[in-house]
Amino acid sequence: MNGRKPLLVSEARARFSELVEQVTDAPGTAVLIGHRDRKGSAVLVDASHYQLLLAKAEIIDNPPGEPFRLAGSMKLLVTADELEASIAAERQRQAELSAAKFSDL
Repeated sequence: MNGRKPLLVSEARARFSELVEQVTDAPGTAVLIGHRDRKGSAVLVDASHYQLLLAKAEIIDNPPGEPFRLAGSMKLLVTADELEASIAAERQRQAELSAAKFSDL
């Protein structure tokens, strides 16, 4: 990949066996494959290298020793009880608004 131009899909298809040998013989080697009519590219890597990359991504997303957190989680600025009370109050308010709308019918 190192700044090299990607192989076209047609060339990669013609040399597929050779490319698979190339990446499996030297884990960490990657072959960039592109399509002339598309902006995106694909990468052919050894399966063990791919698994290593997935494991590293998991560690980055959920560092050891830190509590599990969903991506996009937020930090509360109030206690859980205050949040629950606020949600209950808003539900009550919405129920009252709905009842008022239907009472006029």
